[in-house]
Amino acid sequence: MLEIKKLDLNYEKHLLYSITGINLSEGDKLCVLGKNGVGKSTFLRALIFDKSKSNKITINNKKSNDLSLSLRVNYFGFQTQNNIDTFWGTAKDFLELSYIKKNDTMKVDLDSLVNDFKLEKIINNRFNILSGGQKKILSIASVFIQNPYVYLLDEPLANLDFFYQKIILNNLKKLKKKIIIMTSHDLTPVNDLSSHLLLLFKNSDYMFGKTEKLFISENLRKLYGVEFSSISLNNKNLMYVNL
Repeated sequence: MLEIKKLDLNYEKHLLYSITGINLSEGDKLCVLGKNGVGKSTFLRALIFDKSKSNKITINNKKSNDLSLSLRVNYFGFQTQNNIDTFWGTAKDFLELSYIKKNDTMKVDLDSLVNDFKLEKIINNRFNILSGGQKKILSIASVFIQNPYVYLLDEPLANLDFFYQKIILNNLKKLKKKIIIMTSHDLTPVNDLSSHLLLLFKNSDYMFGKTEKLFISENLRKLYGVEFSSISLNNKNLMYVNL
């Protein structure tokens, strides 16, 4: 279980949000929504790197502030929006080096991972010649190979075609005993994946709760400043922008 009893999000010494009362259990999938620059990526980074004494976060009943960074990365796997362009090894080297836990062997089979993410055609290619989308897929796969308890994914579907978006969503759906926290501008993971939402509004206002309760046109209009409508499909509300 991940409990965020209090988390202050700061940017350049300016308090963006003071978030309280977030409880996530195994199998929960939280999608963080908000406009550009509102603090979505800051929220993910703070879960790992912010050790402010005022913050109160527990993971499996362990206080995050009491854990060293090396122990934190055993619990959290973090994929950022930024691709690494300076790595000179192969795609396979990148995945193997991404396993940073202090165990002798990987808990995730590399061949199975390559198959799950459809990486067969690029696995032996030099990393630095791959496209941005291919590097993005590898960066997400690298989180899976770490086998963390909490997956932190920053815009995992951005700049990917529909084929790879589906691959990522299908692999995330398989994580029944993990916690997933992702940011997104795309509403696809909300429709297909998320169990909970964290909506980051302007002026330090936010909402947290079950997707089925928060994913309504009124909240999205307040969040993005545009009108939304919904249609019901397979017992889900699918949102779209009114043009």
